Amino acid sequence: PNVAVQWYDAAGLVRYWNKASEKLLGWSATEALDCPLDRLGQTAELAGRLVNTLQHVERRDKAVGPVELLVYN
Repeated sequence: PNVAVQWYDAAGLVRYWNKASEKLLGWSATEALDCPLDRLGQTAELAGRLVNTLQHVERRDKAVGPVELLVYN
């Protein structure tokens, strides 16, 4: 199945972007890598929620996931 998988660091920068993400969201991995989510057409609210979640995980030093977020394209 086409499952978009991305990986973000604690600052919300894209560190991984798979082929399904390219197809479903319209950005190539080259374009997406090192970009913050809000520069990829997502709302500031969604980007902020993602960054808050990532920072929470980093503070707890425990893995969380998978996390499903509604995205807009």
